[in-house]
Amino acid sequence: MYLPYLIVFVIILIVYCSTNIHREEYENYLTGHWVSPMDFNEESQISSMMFQIGDYEDGKRQAYLLINDDISNQGLTLSYSKPTLWFENAIKPYTIDADVEFSDEDMWNDQVSFELDILQGKLLIYHEDTVYAVLYKDFEVDNYLD
Repeated sequence: MYLPYLIVFVIILIVYCSTNIHREEYENYLTGHWVSPMDFNEESQISSMMFQIGDYEDGKRQAYLLINDDISNQGLTLSYSKPTLWFENAIKPYTIDADVEFSDEDMWNDQVSFELDILQGKLLIYHEDTVYAVLYKDFEVDNYLD
């Protein structure tokens, strides 16, 4: 009599756990060194952008932003709660809405979205219609630093 309910409960539990296991993979992938591609640099009129993202601890990540041509060379703190993943997130990029606090001059809005696409190794940082950064994972630097 309770078997159908138990089966449904177990299936829901398995789906929830398996999708949130992937959340940790996304979070781990986000840590590391990111660089901007040439086409973004040309469009933004900069020579390069590098973004180093630290580990997630107590709802925060320490990061460092370097935009050449003396535009930015400063640390920042990203504060956010890890999003819960469901089936609809499985086919979409992993998106985080974070509060940003720069150590010196604010370069972006104080709330931005990070859109991570693991398949392309791409990180998009934006607020509404304004794109602040298009970055790609730099595995060479990450492997060197490990």
